[in-house]
Amino acid sequence: MIVLNRINPRFSGQQALDSGISNQVVTFGGSFPDTNYSVITGLTNELDLESSIYLMVVRVKTKDSFTVYFSDCMDSDNYILEWSATAL
Repeated sequence: MIVLNRINPRFSGQQALDSGISNQVVTFGGSFPDTNYSVITGLTNELDLESSIYLMVVRVKTKDSFTVYFSDCMDSDNYILEWSATAL
């Protein structure tokens, strides 16, 4: 987790994903003053020879977490969710 400044807080990190899940809750190490923040996400899989492609959508945001939903269940334990959240 990284916090850049107090005026425009930003948190970022990586979250290992378990095989079989269709959503993941990401919790910050702190909190925003409200839910008016943007989230950027990406998936990394450097181990599987043929990785699947997943669509992702953030549907639930709180002051200290968000939930990302995937278009299908994860087919491997080798996916890493990379994320960044920045106050607007």
